[in-house]
Amino acid sequence: MSLNPNQVAIFQFLEKAAIQGAPCPQNVDIVGVTSFTHPKSVCKALTALEKAGFISIRLDNNRRAITICSTGATTGLTNLESGRRFGLSRSAEAREERLEKLFALLNDAAENGLPCPLTRDLAPAIGSRSGSSIDAYLRMLANSGKIALRGFSGGRVVTIVATGKSTAEVPGVELTSERRPSNVTILSIMPTQPRVFRDPCPGCGVRMDADPAMCCDRGRALRKLVA
Repeated sequence: MSLNPNQVAIFQFLEKAAIQGAPCPQNVDIVGVTSFTHPKSVCKALTALEKAGFISIRLDNNRRAITICSTGATTGLTNLESGRRFGLSRSAEAREERLEKLFALLNDAAENGLPCPLTRDLAPAIGSRSGSSIDAYLRMLANSGKIALRGFSGGRVVTIVATGKSTAEVPGVELTSERRPSNVTILSIMPTQPRVFRDPCPGCGVRMDADPAMCCDRGRALRKLVA
């Protein structure tokens, strides 16, 4: 069986790791020596190499080792982390990378006594396409106990729990822990009285809320339209 360039690159990468007795490379690391854009492609390539007799894959729960069949050299066992296991989606790993970048930015601002960066600045800095995801990432960091939050958006103040240091408050911005107090009633959901049409009839001048018998045919027709 002839190997394509990506399979050759993967085999050489694995062979080098096996000769050195290094841990088995993870799929996200193997992607870097190929033209692949997704770890799932690595999974398919490894399966093809194993079927062709070039390598032997041993899985032990969440750990993997690969043996080079021609030499018997074997890599060490490596933990296959969540989101990386044998070609699964990289979304979980990407999320963790963004969380790490976001925390580093917040920690740097707190260490230097600077205001918390704005959402529109944080999004491109961590590689997020949408600013709306920043709130979600901040909640994840808060829920994990790494940061404490006060305020929102431009008035946001972040405290790094490990150091106790906080980003600077923005002058003139009132900080709140709730976007809307719970005791505020939304007027738009309150019941309202039905509107009574009291305008005079354009035909006879009788008010439209009067007895229909007192109104002209034009007025009675108009009543049906506005009823």
